[in-house]
Amino acid sequence: MFVTKSVSRFVHISVLLSPILGLRTHPAVAGSFLMNEGEGQAIVSTRMGDSVLAFDSSGFVAAAPRYRKIETSLYLEYGLTRDLTLIMSPALRDISLAPTPPATETIKAQGIGTLEGGARWRLANFDTTTVSFQALVRTPMKSDPALPVENRPQTQLRLGLGAPAELFGRDGFIDISTAWIKRAEAWPDELRFDLTLGFWQTPERLLLVQYYNSLFPGAHANGAVPRTHKIETSTVYKLGPDWSLQMGSFLSYGGLLTRRERGSVIAVWRRF
Repeated sequence: MFVTKSVSRFVHISVLLSPILGLRTHPAVAGSFLMNEGEGQAIVSTRMGDSVLAFDSSGFVAAAPRYRKIETSLYLEYGLTRDLTLIMSPALRDISLAPTPPATETIKAQGIGTLEGGARWRLANFDTTTVSFQALVRTPMKSDPALPVENRPQTQLRLGLGAPAELFGRDGFIDISTAWIKRAEAWPDELRFDLTLGFWQTPERLLLVQYYNSLFPGAHANGAVPRTHKIETSTVYKLGPDWSLQMGSFLSYGGLLTRRERGSVIAVWRRF
């Protein structure tokens, strides 16, 4: 259902949150699990997202200035010990945001993006279930006037639970996590609640279904709290003992005062 009532107010909010909502999502298998000591993985991924719609304060959809983002990132994990995994992830980006009247100039940001670094600690094990805590710091590798939301550091604290599971009669896993993202600039902090389901359709093919949910408690507008709900489905093909290829797509299926975004993802995985 499409509506145009009070479009300008919620489009303004969604435009401000666009750079935030387009941030990277780490690979599903990272989640709450840890790497074995002395082992690691590198994942090069490209995410391409596009949006010409936004959710209003009632969850209905209306036209909005076009937003496009292409981001390529390198995600590295290394098991320093059994209970500690180190993480680093630099990224390149190409962002374009069409102007909101009366503005006439398209906002663009290209080239070097951000650098994330941190670690994941094992808190406990219950049989085959892992409970972990992850802390990441995200810093800009250059200052960009077009993206003030990414020009100062931010901290992400994540608590997760991962466990093997049998899904549809096949081996798989489930991963549940919640995170708090604190931003240094005057932009709303974010709460995230994510769920990943994975199962092996064949010994060489892993199917993933991921649900991402973000909430911005400090950005009230029209009595509503901005939020977004996304689903991503993808397939990971094993190309050999150490190499894999991932292809998938994502969609914002619900939200308030945020973008309705859709796009695709492709990634190459290498274990070492």
